[in-house]
Order: sequence, then structure tokens, then C-alpha cells
Amino acid sequence: MFAAIKTNEDGSPSNLTIMPSLEHIKKEIESDNIKESKNQKIEDEYKISRGREKYFLEDTLNKIIEQSKSQTEMMNIISVVITRYPSMVLKREILTPLEEGEKFIEEFGNYRIYAIDGDIKEDIKERVDKLSRSINGINSLPSAIFLSMISMFDSNIVDILREIIYNQTNMDQFSSRTITFGDVLQADSIQTIKDKIVDEEIYAFGRGSHEDQVKYIESNFHISIISSWDLWADFIEIFERRNLIAHGEKRFTTRYLNICSKHGGKKFSELVGTPIELSQEYIESSEDILLEFRVLLIFCLRRKLKKLSDDENYIQMNEVCFTLINSGRYSIATNIIKFILSMKGVKCNDRTRKMITLNLASAYKHQEEDKKCIDTINAIDWTSSSEEFKVCVYALKEDIKNLLLSMEKIKNSDFITKKCYRNWPIFDFVRENQEFIDKFEKLYGQSSDEEKLSVPE
Repeated sequence: MFAAIKTNEDGSPSNLTIMPSLEHIKKEIESDNIKESKNQKIEDEYKISRGREKYFLEDTLNKIIEQSKSQTEMMNIISVVITRYPSMVLKREILTPLEEGEKFIEEFGNYRIYAIDGDIKEDIKERVDKLSRSINGINSLPSAIFLSMISMFDSNIVDILREIIYNQTNMDQFSSRTITFGDVLQADSIQTIKDKIVDEEIYAFGRGSHEDQVKYIESNFHISIISSWDLWADFIEIFERRNLIAHGEKRFTTRYLNICSKHGGKKFSELVGTPIELSQEYIESSEDILLEFRVLLIFCLRRKLKKLSDDENYIQMNEVCFTLINSGRYSIATNIIKFILSMKGVKCNDRTRKMITLNLASAYKHQEEDKKCIDTINAIDWTSSSEEFKVCVYALKEDIKNLLLSMEKIKNSDFITKKCYRNWPIFDFVRENQEFIDKFEKLYGQSSDEEKLSVPE
């Protein structure tokens, strides 16, 4: 085996490639260099041809997705720590010294009894106190992650609003904001005055409740959220639970229930009086809801403000959903795709719609909803589609015979490459099939399980 580590200009490592032979690893590096050069050229030409408007809210959207991925990964790590740490430390710090000190007395049911006396008594007491403090600290991590998650959401919403306001050609809806004559005299340009108005608008927006913020967005940008989004009640519940935790409440209150019920969350009535809990499942569900809100908000604002064509908007939403599926977040990807495909009057080309449909079918199949997967695929006539689309359809249907024929036809494709077969979620269901493995090796001269590992920069 050989390993090659790509280094950045500052000398830091970025990518790790592992291959069975030196020849394979050099070919992989050359292939990557050619592809990177080609992609960069296409991207540069794209930017030049479209101008700055093409990237309206794109950086913000990408940042939101990456932050959400990091939050989810951190929650998984913390879950493991909470589960394993107490047992691990108990064994290392307390059980092992007792065993080594030959303090075992007898077994009593599932318990082993030890004598604690002499010099070891104070040592064990200190170790127990240390373990107790550590466990208390670890148990506070879910609350810290939850509060951090909501702070990040608030910051993202402000970023979205700020970019929207700065991209408005007319500021009429903000004309009620006052500015003193002294401020005007001190300003060195009209832009300075605009900056001050925007800052005041953002400040006022951030001080409102999340319901007030959404109503502000609905009113100023003429999009429907509260009456159109099925998860509105769950959205509000997240912030009410956050308020309880931030203010030190230990149990769910009647006030919490009244606010949730006002927004349609009557299902939370059974929680009143019970201890407030933050399970990993709840935190992950909350992160999905908050992410779905941000992604759909950007999608709707782009359409409303006509900052991108429908096709451009849909292409980026498809990339977002692919990333979510690749990260195992199938439910939120399903919700986003179903929403954008339900939009009326969309000017989206056939290729883009088919890519989105395949990702929806893939999300269903990863959730073991095979009938929905097949129904989604069969809703489109793939007869005249390119072979690149057909190979994906065959993979989802696990139609190995036709899959192998398509692989042969597109072996030189720039769209479906060997990396796609190795890494795309849509091929998860055929990757271990022996006929697929044999065909892959025949076409590319490599094993299908040789993967390129990416290390975050």
C-alpha cells in the first residue's frame, strides 16, 4: 500500500490518498490535477459570465451547511463520550486500584464487593469526587450544544437578512428608520448613511422573538412561512425549550405549553411538570428543523427577489440535498426536495428536475421506503434520458443486468466516473454486488473499494 498526502501552500495537509501500488497512486493524482484545473476554469468562466449576482446568498448557504455538518458530528462524538466515559473512568480510576490492592471481598449477585480501608480510603474518595465532577460536566454538554446550535441559527438569519437588505435596489420599506442631522453631517458618503440604517434595522430585528422575526420576513419580502410550513409548531417549540434551559428551569412549565399550543403544538401538553431533557434524538431533530428552515428560506427568497433563475436555484438546492444524503440526513433531504418539487410555475429544465428526482428516490431508499423510491422513479419516463441517468435508475432499482450494460456504455463519461460509483449514495445498494465489483475492475483496472479519503483543511 502507498499513501500520498496533498499539502496546501502553507504546508498544511489537506487530502490523503491510499492506493495499493505506486502506479495507481500517481494516476489518481494526475487525474485529480486535470479535473481540478478543468473545474476551476469552468468556475472562473461561470463567474465572469454571470457576475456577482450569481452568488447571492451562496456563501451564506454553504456556511450554514458546513456548520450544520459540524454540529451533527459534534453531537455524535458527545453521545459516545456521555455513554462510555463514566464506565471507562470508573474502571481505570477506581476498579483497577481496588483490584491491584487485593481489596476484593466477595461477589453478591451482579456486584463485586471491595474493602476500602487504610491508605487507599482517602485516595479512592478523591477519585470518586473527581469522577462525580467529570460526569456532571459531561452531562451539561447537551445543553451547551443545544444553546450553541440556536445561537448559530440566529447568527445565520441575521447574515441572510443583512445580505438581502444590501442587495435591495430600493430601500422604501426601511425609510421609516430615523437618522439624526448630526449623523448626516458626520457621514462621509451615502453608503455610510445606508450602513447605519441597515445596522439599526438588523439590531431591531434581532431583538424580536423568533415569531416576530418570521413575521417581519413574511411582511417585507412577501413570502408565506407560518401557514405553509408543516413544522412551524416544532420550530417554535425549540426556542421555547431553549428559553427554559437558558433561564435555569428544571421542568416544563405551563407558560411553555401555552405558547406552543398557540402555534399548534398541543402534542407537548404531556410534558408539563416533567423534567426538561435533551436527548441526542431531540437535538438532532431540532438541528434538522432549523437547517430546513434556513435552506428553504434562502430558496424562497431567491425566487421572490429573482436573484437567480429557477434552474440555477434548483441546481444548488440539489447539491445541498446530495450533501445531506451523503451525510446520512435522509429525512431533511426528503422534506426539502418534496417542497421544491411541489412549487408551481417553475422554469426548471428537464435535466435538473431529473437529478433532483433521483436524489429524492435515493433518500427514500436509504430510509427503507422502497415503494416510495420506485414510485418516484416511475413517475418519470426515462426512455429518452442519457445513459448517465439510466445507470442511476438501474442502481436504485438494483437491476444489475441493465446496470452493467449501462456502465459499459458510459465507461469514458466525465459525469459518471469511478469515484461516483465508489462514493455516490445512489450506488450504495449495488456496491457489494459481486457482478458490479467484477465489472468495475474490468472497466477501470482497479478494485471498487479503493477509496480516496478526504481530510478537512
